[in-house]
Amino acid sequence: MVHDAVIVGTGFGGMGAAIALRRLGFDDLVMLEREDDLGGTWNVNRYPGLAVDIPSATYSYSFEPNPYWSRLYAPGAELKAYCDHVATTYDLRRHMRFGVNATGATWDEQAKVWTVDVEDGDPVQGRFLLTATGFLSQPRLPDIEGIDSFAGTVLHTTQWDDDVALEGRRAAVIGTGATAVQLIPEIAPRLAELTVFQRTAIWVTPKSDAAVPERLQRLYARVPLTQRVARNAGSAVLEAIMVSGVLRYRQLGEARSDLG
Repeated sequence: MVHDAVIVGTGFGGMGAAIALRRLGFDDLVMLEREDDLGGTWNVNRYPGLAVDIPSATYSYSFEPNPYWSRLYAPGAELKAYCDHVATTYDLRRHMRFGVNATGATWDEQAKVWTVDVEDGDPVQGRFLLTATGFLSQPRLPDIEGIDSFAGTVLHTTQWDDDVALEGRRAAVIGTGATAVQLIPEIAPRLAELTVFQRTAIWVTPKSDAAVPERLQRLYARVPLTQRVARNAGSAVLEAIMVSGVLRYRQLGEARSDLG
């Protein structure tokens, strides 16, 4: 059977693609997901301190705003709940196949059909193929000699184990990227000793997070335009910072150094 489209991944990208295709009149969709639930990175990652790192109102579909974000930077559990809400609202679950790992795809020029190979299953065919596999769900342990014989516990944030007790133990965190910035403040008070290894120093600034007052949440719900204005303003500022950071990162770094 040749479907209208095959989508690999059921995170934000995959669900957004499915909604867009449905609006265009394509209803025979198959969404392949190797995990046992939807949500992409918000289903896989569950480490302490997990949260979105851009304002919640911006990190959501423009056509499906959520007026009830509890914080400016919502915790991971709220993002997972939002994904579930979107899937239910737009009736996406009927297209999803969980526990299916896509391993490759080939294009038949003559038939104009994609054939997607899956692990331990029959191939899936579609007129269109959209990959929304992301890049934040593939755990990669550092290539350190002896790590395989390390006597202690090795945890990757993408495979966090809540059953591992951290209290009173010595620990090391490798890396100081966005995940580490969220994780370290949460686990440090629980540890007897913490060492952090980083290849390249990063700039550290206070986290501008805050709870969203219930009064403001009610306003967003009753007058959606107010949240849209807040979203657009926040997005404009974020884009300006991102563009400046990419195009003028050297000058910004030098200015920051001059300021101490």
